[in-house]
Amino acid sequence: MGKDSAPIDAEVLVDAAWETADPTRRAKFARKALALDPAAIDAYVILALGAETDAERVALLREGVARGNFFWKQYLKRPPKGFFWGQIETRPFLRAMHNLALALWNLGDREDAARAADRILGLNANDNQGIRYLALAWHPVLGNWARVEALLKRYKEDEGAECLFANCLNCIRKGVGAEAALMAATEANPHIPKFLLDPRLRKIERTDGFVTVGSPAQAASYAAFNREAWAAVPHALDWLSAAVKVPNSKAPRVRP
Repeated sequence: MGKDSAPIDAEVLVDAAWETADPTRRAKFARKALALDPAAIDAYVILALGAETDAERVALLREGVARGNFFWKQYLKRPPKGFFWGQIETRPFLRAMHNLALALWNLGDREDAARAADRILGLNANDNQGIRYLALAWHPVLGNWARVEALLKRYKEDEGAECLFANCLNCIRKGVGAEAALMAATEANPHIPKFLLDPRLRKIERTDGFVTVGSPAQAASYAAFNREAWAAVPHALDWLSAAVKVPNSKAPRVRP
């Protein structure tokens, strides 16, 4: 390096890692970033996303989250409103927590995964990351219906398919209001019932990097994340099948 060249810092290396498509170079940049700054949390996220096993991924993300816990500890007990995510510097920490929750769920540590999702929502109530959709998919599997209802109340202004179908599932569980809830949900995405009811339907690949609201691709994504939640409510899928096959008839009421 020439004497007039500026030294490369960890942030520059992390940016370079995110921008490269080559996994080997990406990992190299991330490791160099950590050598310069062990608190470069995004470097842990980058390495974790390229990890070969869920166990390795979890270990890397736990380390990243631990660094964030230490760095942001003065704000964690009573975070100022909008601080987390609102401050760009906090986003690597939230990304590490998000990816840790996903990795824990995939590893089978589901209680910890759900707790991690809830913790993120406690720090970032505006939920810029869409964590509530993970929580609404996971808590039914764990039987945490009080938490489901609290989330639906908290995000009652959300008219997206994920929240509306979660509300429909909760109504089926309670045996009240399911027909109206299903009507509202299918207005948001009419394709979701068929994807929930037929596991043979494969995920629709996105060609543009985005999922169109109300599309079959969104339905496939929803079903992949939520089919287990629906299966956790006795007869919920049977109710859904009857409701969508006879749209002009009153669907059967189901109680667990």
